[in-house]
Amino acid sequence: MKLNTDENVVTLAARFTVNEGAILTLNEQVDGISQEIGGLEKRNELILSHLGIDSTRRVFVSENLTFAARQIKRAALRLKEAGKLSSVFTKLGIIFVKRRKDQQAVAISTESQLSSFL
Repeated sequence: MKLNTDENVVTLAARFTVNEGAILTLNEQVDGISQEIGGLEKRNELILSHLGIDSTRRVFVSENLTFAARQIKRAALRLKEAGKLSSVFTKLGIIFVKRRKDQQAVAISTESQLSSFL
């Protein structure tokens, strides 16, 4: 950005001040959420009140999966629809499947691994 006049400097400084305030506010919210969540790992649920919204409704976060992980998940969901799997879910970008509900989830990293799991 080219600055020619003092007015541009003032405008730019004001914009940085506003952005800094927004960033500070966001950081405060994140810190508050981190403190409030505390036992979230035990309950394994995130609700709107954790985000500062007056509600007890649950929040579900959709993961941003890689192309390969999306392909694996898509194939696993097809198998679930066909009744060959009981559960398909992701955690930290990894696809997990269960053949039966009473079994422990297995991490799947390739489509061939998914095929051999059956």
